[in-house]
Amino acid sequence: MTFYELVYGEMNDQVRDAVISMIDQEREGDEIDHALVKNVLDIYTEMGEGSMKYYQKDFEEAMLVDTAAFYSQKASIWITSESYKDYMLKVVEHVLLFVFASKLEEKKQLDSEAA
Repeated sequence: MTFYELVYGEMNDQVRDAVISMIDQEREGDEIDHALVKNVLDIYTEMGEGSMKYYQKDFEEAMLVDTAAFYSQKASIWITSESYKDYMLKVVEHVLLFVFASKLEEKKQLDSEAA
């Protein structure tokens, strides 16, 4: 609890925002340090002693809000610059890869715990 109150509680917003910024950079085509992102995200699971409670509350909610804002802005740009077919392909790709990504990751985690 001391670590949670003194370190995690104080630094979570900054760390979460930095990781979300890295994810946005990757969405723009930049290379990021995946190992660093994974290590940071693992802290949420460790804080929850194996549960996804802290990941969902302290990271996932903010990431989903950011993802919606990011793609809303992108959709506004794409709709004016892309053909109908290319726009629809981008939208479908987003839904399949990003909207369901957290559900797929959660399922993967549950499957590995069950094994």
